[in-house]
Formats: sequence, C-alpha cells, structure tokens
Amino acid sequence: IMLVLVLGIIMMALLFGIINNMLMAILERRRELGMLMAVGMNKRKLFLMILVETLMLGFVGGPIGILLGDLSTRAMMRIGIDLSSKQDGLAELGVQSMIYPEIVPSYYLIIAVMVITTALIASILPAIRALKLNPVEAIRGI
Repeated sequence: IMLVLVLGIIMMALLFGIINNMLMAILERRRELGMLMAVGMNKRKLFLMILVETLMLGFVGGPIGILLGDLSTRAMMRIGIDLSSKQDGLAELGVQSMIYPEIVPSYYLIIAVMVITTALIASILPAIRALKLNPVEAIRGI
C-alpha cells in the first residue's frame, strides 16, 4: 500500500511537470503553431504532433530516470539509510534504525509503462490548448 501511495505521488508530480513543460512549449511556439494552422495543418495533425512531442519526453526521460533511480537505490542498498534520529517512533513499529532499500526487477517495466501512460495523459491538456489557438491572433502575437 505504501509503495502504491509513493508511486501515486511521484506520478502526480510527473503529470504536473509534463503539463507545465508542454504548456510553456506551446506558449513559446504560439506563432509557429498559428502559422502551421494558417497554412492548412488540420487540428488532428496538430494534436498528434503535441502528443508525439510529449511521448518523446517520456521515452527519453523515463529511461534516464529509471537509470538514476536504480543507481541511487543500489548505493543505498550498500550504504543503508540511517533513521536513528527517528528511532523512538520506529521502535514502536518494530522497524530498525538502518534500512536497506531493494527494488524488484519487474518494477522497472511497471514504472516505465506508468511514465509513458502519465506522459500520454499529460499531453491532452496542452494539445487541447493548442487547438484553441486562433491562427491570426497567434501569428500577430496577441
């Protein structure tokens, strides 16, 4: 249950991070998107373009994050995490003051799928925002 809660919090942070990143990209590229719409790019292709850009973020960032997470977990497996400052509360729960985290190899695939799914979900709001752009106003920079 704790793992699901922690992963849920991480995925929510990822969701908001990707939404923020893509909304900023759309704001910075308003003129470009307006120009594409003005020369005849249909809304479906624009939607797919933003979706693919977001998925690229997930496909690049996911493996990098998994690799960094694996390296830090392996370091903590050797060193351990010292929780002796919280020993009083931990003793009541029957937890030792030094913990050594582990990660099950099958979790890597689950995490990768969750990252890609989160990126897909996060791409919807920025794509809808881009579809609402008025080409003339976007080109003028209004």
